[in-house]
Amino acid sequence: MLETGIGLFGMLRNCPETLALTLFSFAAIWFLGGLVMFHSYLIAVNQTAYENFRYRYQSSPNPYDKGIISNIKEVLFAPLPPSRVDFRAEMMIPRWNMEDDHIRV
Repeated sequence: MLETGIGLFGMLRNCPETLALTLFSFAAIWFLGGLVMFHSYLIAVNQTAYENFRYRYQSSPNPYDKGIISNIKEVLFAPLPPSRVDFRAEMMIPRWNMEDDHIRV
């Protein structure tokens, strides 16, 4: 396999960008996996990232913590409140003064 260049090392010799893409992919997966784990922890303890960063509930218990299962249910399965945006409302178009539209020299 080494003589014909069809093995792993032959592929890396013929296409060196494959190694760079593989390393970048592993780095991205580790980074995203870490973010998923951190935010899963935040959901489980019912905290925001800012509260966790500032050690908001280090000396006192978190008043919003309802237990891991209840916290997950609250975040993932709670109904969303209705939108306060009226998408059917008429858009207000400003009327420009005719004098403002002319270029003055």
